[in-house]
Amino acid sequence: MKLTEIFKNYTQSLFKVNNEPLTNLSRLFLGIFVLFSFIIIAISLNQQGRTIQKPDEQFGYECVALAKTKPEHIDIYTFQKYTTRKHIPAYRFGKDAKCHRLNTLYNQAYSAYYPRLQEIERTQRTINTLQNKINTLKRQYSGMLLEKISGQPAQKSILKSNAAHVKAEIASYKASIANAQKRVAELQNIQNDPKYQNFMNFLRQNARQILAEYYELRRYYPFKKLLSKYLFLIPLFIVVFALYNFAVKRKKYILSHLMINLLNITALFMLFYLLEFIYDIIPHTFFQKLYKILYDLNIIAFANYLAILFFVVLFGLIIKFIQNRAKSHKSAHKYSYIKLGRCHRCGAYKAKSYKHCPNCGVNLFERCKNCGKEKIAESRFCQECGSGTQL
Repeated sequence: MKLTEIFKNYTQSLFKVNNEPLTNLSRLFLGIFVLFSFIIIAISLNQQGRTIQKPDEQFGYECVALAKTKPEHIDIYTFQKYTTRKHIPAYRFGKDAKCHRLNTLYNQAYSAYYPRLQEIERTQRTINTLQNKINTLKRQYSGMLLEKISGQPAQKSILKSNAAHVKAEIASYKASIANAQKRVAELQNIQNDPKYQNFMNFLRQNARQILAEYYELRRYYPFKKLLSKYLFLIPLFIVVFALYNFAVKRKKYILSHLMINLLNITALFMLFYLLEFIYDIIPHTFFQKLYKILYDLNIIAFANYLAILFFVVLFGLIIKFIQNRAKSHKSAHKYSYIKLGRCHRCGAYKAKSYKHCPNCGVNLFERCKNCGKEKIAESRFCQECGSGTQL
């Protein structure tokens, strides 16, 4: 059977109960049921996931970033990230006690260095302005030299100043720039400041331990996350499957149909979190290296074809699995109808003398391939000779 036919049969079975198509209103309510079931399960899984501490919430990415930074690379500009804030939000440093203390020391240093950073910024703007003026004067000076070489009289010059005055202005501006740069260097020097020393001493003492605990938590986080999700999904799957079997045995066809949809949703979530777990435990550099190798070999298109083929096979297997389960569900109804002496297709009551179902018109009997006599259609074995194959 083709993949498209399997998918078509499966989608049609979703809107049939007891082999009878659902009305438009029933389809609407079935869709609402599926949507609400999906939303409720998603919300429950989100709440379940909150019980697991995320590495970035425990330590905070600012805390981890500072712990990774080499001490010689930490200067006053390390505290320039948030010059529009009065303090750094606590969640950026996480909930860990060491990171919380680091946040306190960071904020203390930040508050002390904020005026310095503003003055450095103003001084740098002044330096840039003076440098622009020097560049303008240098262009004027070059023009004066050209006029002098060409022997042009001073009264015909288009330049308002003279060479001596321009040289004096350039020297004055350079002196101002040197003083400004000296002031910037003084402002940047925080090595002997107590707040900087407290911050750096604490960071040196705890950076290695912070990173070790962070990587340890991150190593086991995918397993804990998958376990927390499955602790909700597996019991749900078992309960829904039990209700489905109960509904099939009691011939509660509407309930069994609802349960099969709920099973599909649960299985979909289980598959999603399993794939997410596999992605989390595979080193991300693996995909980068694989892509680089394929790109260097100029076969990246081939890799894309493989990816498309992979998803075709994956979803084909999923749909086939679901279709086989739906077929088993349909066969269970059919054999239960035959046991009760009803029509094997629609389940309508029939008299023994009926050759065709008065409700759906299907032929109720067929010829046995072994003895040639009539046997009940779709039955596993012939009631005359006992031969047959299980369907």
